[in-house]
Amino acid sequence: MNPSDFLTFSALLGIAFATAARGDSLILTGDERISGTVRAINPDGTVLLDTPLSPDPVALKADSVRKVLFSETSAAGGDANCLVTLANGDTLPGTIEGIDAKTITLISSSTGKLAVPRSAVASIQPGGDQPVLIYAGPEGFDGWVRDRETSDQWVSEKGAFRVEGKGSISRKLDLPDGFIVRFKVAWRNSPNLKVSMAATETADGEEQDRYYLTFNPAGMEIKRETATGKRFQSIITLNRLPQQFDGRQVTVELRIDRKSKEIQLWLNGESEGRWQDPMASPPDGNLLVFSSSAGENEMQTFSDIGVYEWNNKNSRRPAGERGDRTKDALLSVEGERFGGSLLETRKNGAETVYVFKNAFQEQAIEVPESAVSAIYFAEPEGGSPDRDKGLFSLKLQGGGVLRVSECGFTPDEVEAVHPLLGKLRLKRGIVTAFERKAAEPKERKEKS
Repeated sequence: MNPSDFLTFSALLGIAFATAARGDSLILTGDERISGTVRAINPDGTVLLDTPLSPDPVALKADSVRKVLFSETSAAGGDANCLVTLANGDTLPGTIEGIDAKTITLISSSTGKLAVPRSAVASIQPGGDQPVLIYAGPEGFDGWVRDRETSDQWVSEKGAFRVEGKGSISRKLDLPDGFIVRFKVAWRNSPNLKVSMAATETADGEEQDRYYLTFNPAGMEIKRETATGKRFQSIITLNRLPQQFDGRQVTVELRIDRKSKEIQLWLNGESEGRWQDPMASPPDGNLLVFSSSAGENEMQTFSDIGVYEWNNKNSRRPAGERGDRTKDALLSVEGERFGGSLLETRKNGAETVYVFKNAFQEQAIEVPESAVSAIYFAEPEGGSPDRDKGLFSLKLQGGGVLRVSECGFTPDEVEAVHPLLGKLRLKRGIVTAFERKAAEPKERKEKS
């Protein structure tokens, strides 16, 4: 394609004003946004956009488009009864048709029937009520707001936010009544942080309704703040000191059901308990805020941030620690953990049964799918594949994310090359977003 055929930046701005209220949403380098109908995305990332300003699709340079949010997606995708996590961290919703010594056969609304090598799969989490992904990241500051006074304290790098000293960063999300917030925090010497959920935008110091978690050298606490009556109430105080967590890091998961007012806390995949909001009405905000109160020479990083819709009714226990990575592991909904080898799956009437052989019993045990919280597969020799491979990221209905090295869109299909699954043909309507991998950030200059 001749370079002169590509749309210029000034024309992009024209389209932004002409089509801002309709069609697919495109986020450009520099955070400019335009709308239109994406006709095709070529394997090199070039985007062909339909716009009223041109009788033919207009080509946008590959490096000018960072993300595409599709306005029209298929209603399919809600029939998956498990979430498969691949060895590189990608996720694919579907239904397990069968497992044998070499292959996992998955039926997916995205890919149809797919035979996946066992070595390419890290885990399977069965269950009809899988959490639905709302947000996963971070991948840059797009959509996040930093407090103006300390904005230069924040750095986005390699899928994480790093903050030195004090500062806060927030994101507005469309939070349902039941939601999950999961993140990993790491610190240099000692943490001093606050994470607010279901908050509202207010001026500093103003009273508001929200939940928030604090973690500092004294331990961890979940509090409830209200704009009326007694302002602060402690929901739970945990004597979990920073030195109790290996590697100066911890993965925190908060599950909040605003209808039942139930709050659950998980640390590194292990339950710390469940509690009730003592207030009559739950907070109705949609803001997620990460705040640091650390000293000037302290550093904290927030990574692996995930926000999910959560159906608390009949939900299963989330996957815990897997144990020995050289063996398969089965976790039951009752919290039992078995290490050994998953031999196969069988059908017992309409239900799938997992046949598992552990080191402590002569006979293999048969565990019905309804009793399984998670299956972990033995890590291949040499460890897991590089998570950063893949120039493009595809987000799928049902919580799936695939990072691919090549990707081309037609009106009906997506053709992609995945580092573990090879060549894929996906239904176009199942893809909710397309994103180009962000360039590696430049090292921040030393402060003079």
